[in-house]
Amino acid sequence: MPRLIQKGMVVLFGSICLLFCGLSAFAQDVPSDYQAVLRFLDRKGDFKTGVLKVNIPRSDLKISIQGFSTPTPFGFAGWIALTKSTDGSDVMMGDLVLLQEEVNPVMSALLDNGIDVTALHNHFFWDDPHVCFMHVHGLGKAADLARRVKPGLDLIGHVVPSAAAPASGTGIPLDTEKLATLIGHPGEQSGAVYKITVGRDDIAMKDHGCGDQYPHGAEHVGRVCRCPRRRCDRWRHSYA
Repeated sequence: MPRLIQKGMVVLFGSICLLFCGLSAFAQDVPSDYQAVLRFLDRKGDFKTGVLKVNIPRSDLKISIQGFSTPTPFGFAGWIALTKSTDGSDVMMGDLVLLQEEVNPVMSALLDNGIDVTALHNHFFWDDPHVCFMHVHGLGKAADLARRVKPGLDLIGHVVPSAAAPASGTGIPLDTEKLATLIGHPGEQSGAVYKITVGRDDIAMKDHGCGDQYPHGAEHVGRVCRCPRRRCDRWRHSYA
């Protein structure tokens, strides 16, 4: 019996050693520059198939969808990710989960530090509080990308909502001539609304092979046009 116990202890010790060796080997697989990114951002992450994913979960929020409480992993776990490009530099992409009052401060902090904001949209209807999802993108060295993205990440969860301005029945009249001069494009007055449309006649866009047949110019941007080609005989938007 003592011999059996001794043999079992040896097997247990060997298993523990293998476990720690495996964990150590996994940790060593994370490139040193990516380990530095995690330390600098003070965030947790994982490294798989050449990609470092930095977790930015919104566990500080209690979000419900149509009154049903939803856990953070349901769709509120933001992240940024880095991987190596062919020239040895790093590519960063990410999806940040933001409250409405966080959007402008975070976006400004990112843009001011050379990080691109490539999309801003919602993923849910009837979410409370309402959250937005901001896609980000950057190129450079890992340490530099971490330095540039950190000011925006540090604002998440720490933006104090500004007090709502009292509603007023009258406002300051718009100086439409000054607006048109500043923006460089004339606008159209429609009631209390002054609308300036900026067309892109310099870009030749095509939709299903239809190019010149689409009307171009500011007056058609965003309006529905019909493609005259029979094979494209459907309603589509003109983007140019």
